[in-house]
Amino acid sequence: VAWAQPQPTVLRGTSAPAAFDIRRTQPRTPARQDYALLIANGTYDDRRYQRLPNCAHDVDALRILLNNRFGFTTEVRKDLNYEDFEAKLTEYAGKTWQDNDQLLIYIAGHGGFKPGINQGFLVMKDTD
Repeated sequence: VAWAQPQPTVLRGTSAPAAFDIRRTQPRTPARQDYALLIANGTYDDRRYQRLPNCAHDVDALRILLNNRFGFTTEVRKDLNYEDFEAKLTEYAGKTWQDNDQLLIYIAGHGGFKPGINQGFLVMKDTD
């Protein structure tokens, strides 16, 4: 049995040739809005979690950078308890987003990991 040799695929352009300089071409950015929710939890009701005074400074510096350099719309929240944290996430989940909008959530504070259930967790101001 003789096998037929595959024929090469020929691609032909449909527009007239034109000069293209990739160094002068800018990527086309889709219309979008960038949002950031920045949370700093530095004080805790439970004494097992030490105070983290730099969280607030870090979030403030990040807000300035995201606003001024990258054009983000930012919201800063500090020392949230669990109920406030849950309400804030629910609020953002209920917003109407455009196709290309982006949301960055940044949380500075304590967290942990429970190997028995293989799950990490965040520590809010009133978390035990």
